[in-house]
Amino acid sequence: MNENELRRFLMAFYRWREEAEGAAQRCSRTRMLFLCLLLRFTGMRSGEAFCFDDVNDLDAATGEAIAGVHGKRTIPLSPRSMKKLEELSVSPFVLREKGRLCRMDPGYVRRVFEARGRDAGLTFRVNPSMLRRARESELLRMGMAQEAVAYMLGRGADPGGTVLQEARRKILGWEQEQGVGRHNCFRGKVQDVKRTRCCARITLRTDSGLLLRILCTARTGARLSLAPGMQIAASFRAMHGQRHHQLHQGHRQCLWPALLHHGGKGHRVLCLRRL
Repeated sequence: MNENELRRFLMAFYRWREEAEGAAQRCSRTRMLFLCLLLRFTGMRSGEAFCFDDVNDLDAATGEAIAGVHGKRTIPLSPRSMKKLEELSVSPFVLREKGRLCRMDPGYVRRVFEARGRDAGLTFRVNPSMLRRARESELLRMGMAQEAVAYMLGRGADPGGTVLQEARRKILGWEQEQGVGRHNCFRGKVQDVKRTRCCARITLRTDSGLLLRILCTARTGARLSLAPGMQIAASFRAMHGQRHHQLHQGHRQCLWPALLHHGGKGHRVLCLRRL
């Protein structure tokens, strides 16, 4: 499941929850959404998620979730992820189910996931383990150490405090970078690059086939060394004033202006990076 497919799947899940009628259905669908987001944000196994205690295993003070059936491990969460889980766990529709929000029939969960995948227009059957694999790919894209990823997924030993602290910084930095909203982050392949003395014009085709044109400074284009066929990501929001934003490439940073053009409108790009 790629990023675009994951976004469509989660949007279908939210719509399904909002369409609930009656207190019992709202309770059931809120619990199901909580389980879905728990899997999406932590990457834990389905069996671990079904045993998750939403009262004792979710620590808002430290920003961590506790996972594991035989051996416990702590998984760092971003503030936004923690906030979404907390909002669902204190919903008035699930107060009677506190502490057992995730105690559901695995067969029913699989059927709901498959149905939401169909609602999203996906051509394959969605199952809970796909969210785990999607989270693993996301953690690796953040540049997180492999031993930290293995620990968070329950495949390796505790790598130590320094590695986990760095993992937390990566997660927080990733959220800040994507702060404009996940729906405003586009990933795709460079189709064409045209350079002049003062700027570079980049044509990007997303995984869904959307064609975007990005205008950036010649210096930015030179630093990224962009060429047709490269995978890049661009995050943007509606333009408000003339501001410069940071460009992250590995450990190097510079200030740069860039615009994304689509539908005849200009949007300020917040981040442009190679994948």
